[in-house]
Formats: sequence, C-alpha cells, structure tokens
Amino acid sequence: MDKRQISDNRKLIFYGGIALQAIGGLFFVGNIILGATAPVRMPSIEDGAANPYARTIVVAILGMGMMLVGGLMTVVGRVGLAGAGFILDPKQARKDVEPWSRLSGGILADTLDEAKIDLSGQPDLPFDERLRRLEQLRKDGLVTEVEYAETRARIIKDA
Repeated sequence: MDKRQISDNRKLIFYGGIALQAIGGLFFVGNIILGATAPVRMPSIEDGAANPYARTIVVAILGMGMMLVGGLMTVVGRVGLAGAGFILDPKQARKDVEPWSRLSGGILADTLDEAKIDLSGQPDLPFDERLRRLEQLRKDGLVTEVEYAETRARIIKDA
C-alpha cells in the first residue's frame, strides 16, 4: 500500500470511534436532560431502589464511557497503535504517522510557495555571479575539479 494512504482497518476504527462518541453523547446528554426535566417525586418501596434516578445516572455514565472509548478509537484510527503510544516501537510509530507527516510537509510547502518564501538557502544570484563564486570555491580548494565541472555545467544549463 502507498505510504500516503491510510489502511481500511484504520479508517474503520476511526469512523467507528466517531460513531461511538456520537451515540455516547446522545446517551449522556439525553439522560441528563431527562433527569433534569423529570418531575421530582419521593422514592417509594414499590420502586425497588433507594434512588429512582439510578437508571438515568447509570445510562449517563455509560454514555460518558462510550465517548471516552470512541475518542481513543479515533486517535488509534488516525495515528495507529504505535503512533498513539500504545505500542512502544519508534519505527512502527513513524510508519503509522507517515500520511500525516507527509500532509504536514505538503501544507507547509504550499504555504511557503504562496508566501513566495524560498528556504533552499540558495540566493537568486545572476548567472555571472554564480560562476564567479563557483570559481572562487575551486581556487580555495573547497570543491574538487569534478564537482566544479558538474556544477558549472548545471549553472550554464539553467541559465
């Protein structure tokens, strides 16, 4: 599979986590609203429990648990087990987060291009100045004759 693609299993875990969070949120919020708007009455012996709101509280706590598990599932689906820190393997973690790191680099490159910022470290010098600097590097012994010839040919070709 291409490194830029996320596996179908991870997509399933991610979207399943979102669904679990939504269902858990409905359980939690729905039962909190139900408990807040229900008419207040004194518990009776026929209720069979000391607290008539016990079921509402249990369902709300279940909803919170579902939201928590769903959140963990979305993290694992997004960055994988190693990327989320469940498996301590740096090599696997790099593989797991590969699509996201490539995405971040692409977004950064697009932003720099849009702002017309060049981070290559190569000033946009005129043709003759580049040849003069290359010649000086050769005279100073900082580049070999082979490197000089290759770079000079590239400068001439790019001009």
